[in-house]
Amino acid sequence: LVLIALIVFVLLPALITPKTSSVVMSDMSRMRQISMACLMYAMDHRGEYPADWTALTNNYANIPKLFVTHSDEKRAGQMSNVMEWTSFVYVPGLTTASPPRSVVAYLPLGHYKTRDGGIIAFADCSVEWQPPEQFKETLRGTPTTTSTVPVEAAPNAAPTVP
Repeated sequence: LVLIALIVFVLLPALITPKTSSVVMSDMSRMRQISMACLMYAMDHRGEYPADWTALTNNYANIPKLFVTHSDEKRAGQMSNVMEWTSFVYVPGLTTASPPRSVVAYLPLGHYKTRDGGIIAFADCSVEWQPPEQFKETLRGTPTTTSTVPVEAAPNAAPTVP
């Protein structure tokens, strides 16, 4: 019995991590698609990124589940008010002349229970998982990020992913 408990104790983290990693990868894929939609929008609108994601609804990204994390899919609503229910934070004010490492969007820290860090999408359509300190430093370097944009999930919001 002790041997079985020891085996479960050793193997349990290995069984949990792949599921969490696949959820994170799914969320990163969604953010990459959104950043690509923003870039396509900018190419069609004299280099200006959309003011918010509502502008993407007609021709660029009209799938509500794209704007929420894997675990928040039930929150997805109408695209006409996407900015009210999206899981991700959009950073407006970019143009195609912005540096490639300009932040387009991010998922605030505290979303995942078992992974400490956050996801950031950049203007070059790359997406990264970053540990908390690097995540905060990246956002500090973003000129359009203001104090009204949350870096961490709201204190009363429980993490939603195992």
